[in-house]
Amino acid sequence: MNRHTRRFALLLALLAPLAFAAAPATAEDGAVDTHFALLSGQGGDDDAANGAVVVPGTVIPIDAGPRRFAGTQDHGKELAELSGKLSRTLRLGEVEVLYTFPVRATVGEESELPPPSTTSTVRVTAKLRGYNEKLATYEVRFRDGSKVFADSVVSVERGKRSVVGAVHEGATPYLFLVIAPSSGKAGPRHVGGDVTPPRRIYGPAPTYTPEAREARIQGVVIVQAVIDAEGHVRDLTVLKGLPLGLSEAAAEAIRDWEFEPARDGDGNPLEVYYNLTINFTLAKDAPAEAPKVERH
Repeated sequence: MNRHTRRFALLLALLAPLAFAAAPATAEDGAVDTHFALLSGQGGDDDAANGAVVVPGTVIPIDAGPRRFAGTQDHGKELAELSGKLSRTLRLGEVEVLYTFPVRATVGEESELPPPSTTSTVRVTAKLRGYNEKLATYEVRFRDGSKVFADSVVSVERGKRSVVGAVHEGATPYLFLVIAPSSGKAGPRHVGGDVTPPRRIYGPAPTYTPEAREARIQGVVIVQAVIDAEGHVRDLTVLKGLPLGLSEAAAEAIRDWEFEPARDGDGNPLEVYYNLTINFTLAKDAPAEAPKVERH
């Protein structure tokens, strides 16, 4: 047992009560949209004395939380936060995100994911073994050439994430595969047709930052939000921004807004994508006016 694996075993014993107890998923014909992310880490300065550990193929007992929409700023931010959590919990040096990779995983078919780098001999594969409306079960393998150095089966709650760790004697000794299956529920719909738009019932307008007011920055910030069936803002992405903190000011304000939810033709509340345009304007030789909000 090498020093990386010894360190991993110690940490796993300390964190075992937090581990996710995976229930078996029911195999069905079909596919599950899954986003994978590969992270890598190096040993910390106190690697020999305190290193934490990853028993090859172990499901890391860290709360990975619900996933965000891949490709959004929130999704990237959450992966960065997860990297920091892995680094702190396992007492490693910097843990970085190497890539994210979407796959339409089909039951029984092995998906080969990108390697850690173009020169790496490591190969990572994931096979969907089965799923139901609550869980998706995957078989994950890390190989170096023909040698399998980590192999595990993990059931992941749909709409959330789990992390599988591996130890490799190479340039990137610690590897972490984040697995995020789709929720199994219908995704947000778009406003139009028989889908009525949400209506804002609470939400103060964003305010100018002092820096933007002094520089007399004007223009629009366009934000795509997901408004859930209860009228809460669940996710948002800045589609068009402004400098000096105005994009952040718009996003921060919108996160706290409340809406009368969108509804279908039968009056049922729906989760929808909804674009909001915040118009930052300055009156001539006067303080900033309250930004105007447009919906579309």
